[in-house]
Amino acid sequence: VQPRDYVQENAEGASDVINVYPNPTTGELFWESLDESISTIKVYNALGQLQLQLPASDQRIELSDLVDGLY
Repeated sequence: VQPRDYVQENAEGASDVINVYPNPTTGELFWESLDESISTIKVYNALGQLQLQLPASDQRIELSDLVDGLY
């Protein structure tokens, strides 16, 4: 499975690439970025509701406790 690129726009309007993989996943998700200023990872559902928030110090995100769906 290839990493999927997501673009984050910061407060200054600059874009940073974040790789998220594997996608789709059945539990563990990993992310990586060259941007060292990222301090928090937030996971939203398809309705835009915050489902999970963690410190960015861990590049592993455990999603198995969330209901199956699109995030």
